[in-house]
Amino acid sequence: MPSNVPRQPALPYSLDTVATQSVLQNDNVKPTSITWKPLPPSTSPIQALATHKVNAILATEPTIFEAESQLGAVPVLDSCTGSTANLPLDGYFSTRTFASAQQAKLTAFRNVLLRAQTLANSQSAPVRNTLEGSEGMSVQDASLLTIGQYPTTVSVNDLQRVISLMFFFNAIPVQPSVKAMIFH
Repeated sequence: MPSNVPRQPALPYSLDTVATQSVLQNDNVKPTSITWKPLPPSTSPIQALATHKVNAILATEPTIFEAESQLGAVPVLDSCTGSTANLPLDGYFSTRTFASAQQAKLTAFRNVLLRAQTLANSQSAPVRNTLEGSEGMSVQDASLLTIGQYPTTVSVNDLQRVISLMFFFNAIPVQPSVKAMIFH
């Protein structure tokens, strides 16, 4: 189907679930064989797993750490492997109108963010030490915690991979070009 033909989104529709569907498909599991049960916002995924309301949860940190340490849960599937490895899963977005009107402020924000990202990328040991000391976390628990990666560049190709993947799995109705969306 051409990329400019609108399609109806199908659930599940988040980037996390789309990435998971892709990994399942690559592992020869039909993504449609999975029953997705969105939890109400007030429901803890850890509690739902502990009480067997669900068989598995799709989680990111710190929920992964909590499930491992509280329940002894084990990873079954990593949604960011194979063709979904290193996908940019989040970012900062604004409307074009706001970006045009606030260009100087957004440029200053981006510059501060880049400095913070560079610092964060070089500081995983101090973060773990802080967690062990001030948060009362054990050395073993701190070693289980995944420290995020903070890229300091924007990859148009990686962002376009996200768009293409979401379009392929019917999460978005059209496949826009990322190049036109980047704030310069």
